[in-house]
Parts: sequence; C-alpha cells; structure tokens
Amino acid sequence: MKRMILIIAALAFALTGCAGMGPDEENVTTPANDVKKILVAQVNGDTFELSPENSETIRQFLCDDDWMPDATKCESDYIVTLDGRTICYHSECGTFNEQLKESDRSFRLSETDRETVNAIIQSLFSPD
Repeated sequence: MKRMILIIAALAFALTGCAGMGPDEENVTTPANDVKKILVAQVNGDTFELSPENSETIRQFLCDDDWMPDATKCESDYIVTLDGRTICYHSECGTFNEQLKESDRSFRLSETDRETVNAIIQSLFSPD
C-alpha cells in the first residue's frame, strides 16, 4: 500500500511539480530555427559564419560517433568553431582534429563527405 501511495505521489509531482518551469510559449523555437551558427576560419586568416543549412550539414558530420581516440598529424588549413569547441580541419584528406582536456581525437570523412565539406568551406573564401 505504501508503495502505491509513493508511486501516485511521484506521478502527481511529475505532472504538476514542474508546471511553469519550461520556456514561455512565445520563446519556444522550432528545431529548424534553433541551429547554432558554425564559424570557419582559414588558419591565420579571416573567420566566416556558415548559413544555417551549411551549419547543420557540418554539425551532422561532427556529431558522428566514429571519432578516433587520437589526433592525426595532418596540417590543418581551417578551424571550425561550434558550441564552444574548436576543431581543426585538413581539407586535403578530410580529417577533423579536436584537442580535448582529457585527450585528443580525430575523425576522417569519406571522400564524398570530404567533397561536400570542402565545397561548403570553399564557398566562403574567394580564391587568391
């Protein structure tokens, strides 16, 4: 009986205890409008902001679970900044390197994905 009362009390709290703690309805945004911007810079160069569509494309690659637990020795030519993270990118081989407090890690794109990322990045920079 005590168990049943505790379960009912927990459900009642869950349903009413957090009322009013969420965002105001007028401040709620749809996921499509909630894409955070990604900045891309050439190493020792200018920084540009990606469009929301291109930011989402790059974000999908960087959220992949196939990161390796070590950074590569690639000479990065771009720096990608998102969500407080700084990730180096080598466009020739399609490798992202990220230095973390705990360890370094890297992620290599497929050839098709590398071409996609390079096209997005190169659209930001005018040829020399």
